[in-house]
Amino acid sequence: MPVSVLLAGVGVVMVQLRGTIGAPSIMVLAAGLVLVIAAGAAGTAIGSRFPHPLAGLLGALALFLPTATAHLLPVWSIWLIPWHYFPDQLGWLAGPLTGYPPAGGHAAELAGVAILAAIVALAVTVRSARARGLLATAGVLAVAAVFFAGAVQLEPVPAAELNHLAAEIADPGSVQHCTTASGVRYCLYPGFGRDLSSTEAPVNEVLALLPVRPSQPLTVRQVLSVDFTDTGLTRGQPQQQVSQWTAQTRNAPGNTAAASTIYLTVGEWAAAGSLTDADFNVALATAGWAAGFTPAGQNMPRPGDQAREAIAIWLAILATRPPASELQQGVQWRGLSLRRGRPTFVAIWNYPGTGGVSAAWPSRQPLPAAVYLMAKAMTRLPEQKVSQVLKDRWATWLNPRTTDAQLAAALGIQVPSGPLPPYPQP
Repeated sequence: MPVSVLLAGVGVVMVQLRGTIGAPSIMVLAAGLVLVIAAGAAGTAIGSRFPHPLAGLLGALALFLPTATAHLLPVWSIWLIPWHYFPDQLGWLAGPLTGYPPAGGHAAELAGVAILAAIVALAVTVRSARARGLLATAGVLAVAAVFFAGAVQLEPVPAAELNHLAAEIADPGSVQHCTTASGVRYCLYPGFGRDLSSTEAPVNEVLALLPVRPSQPLTVRQVLSVDFTDTGLTRGQPQQQVSQWTAQTRNAPGNTAAASTIYLTVGEWAAAGSLTDADFNVALATAGWAAGFTPAGQNMPRPGDQAREAIAIWLAILATRPPASELQQGVQWRGLSLRRGRPTFVAIWNYPGTGGVSAAWPSRQPLPAAVYLMAKAMTRLPEQKVSQVLKDRWATWLNPRTTDAQLAAALGIQVPSGPLPPYPQP
């Protein structure tokens, strides 16, 4: 018990230091402690009956046996086995939902299991008929408590809560707090206000590097990505109502890119990856807006043929200065087709922090490695020199038909062709 309390406390501190939004529920923490007690009681019960050195240990681990068969369980049973990892959507919500998760039911169920295991352990050694009767009565009450707690955990989330959640997804502007700073509009869900400064930082760094700022204003908005078909969330709700929520949120902001809006998905940005990657992702999206990129399908040239791609990456690198290793490790070979039975490979670049940000550009598809290598070569030049070249012909560089070769000629460098990863062997 002392060790479990210590681990829980350390876990809470580490999570809070990472900048997580929200606070740990006291009932969830209590359930973690009671889980340790329940496992110990189960081990004691079996060890009392079978006095073998391994019996108690195996008994303690018996509580976790459902983990091996979790794939056979329906999704709606997610909360009945709280010690096993099930995919849930808790981290994708803008705020708490009533009954999701049923933390009190968790703790009560585990407490019932712990008491029942303790009763079994005592029953092995007790000889008095009266004591056995009391233990049997307590055991019946413990079983009843476990079943009652299970019923509580299977109660559906109130429809009113899910209606509010659907509205938060479909029309985030109706509930978000918006503020304008340096000409950029930031819209965050309530409770995420402390994220504002960290969101502004990479955007402002890119703005400071621009020779000319676009006339169309930029908006940075949080969005939610919640799946209403998940029975762990909508169990007990009529299928017609679930279909309505799904239809209501199908065309929500963030599902498609917009020309002058950067969408940040709650639960994925900045949780999916390091904070450095997250900043780079926002900076790259901001640079894409500054370079005049529009949603996919509206740009005529194919990726890799536009000078403004390398310019956008150069802006993002200078704005966030990520470690060179994080940028370089994204360069890799990819097989595209078979010619005469042999694969043809080209080099591509997966930029850091590709999750959680939706913008007109970059897309979620990897870019040709030559684009990154061109931007990398630009970072080796004096910043003032590159800035002056860009400022002198800014409109030209933003033209989709202006190539990397033209930009390289203006900077006095060659279009890079390496170093690339080792060519894959058959």
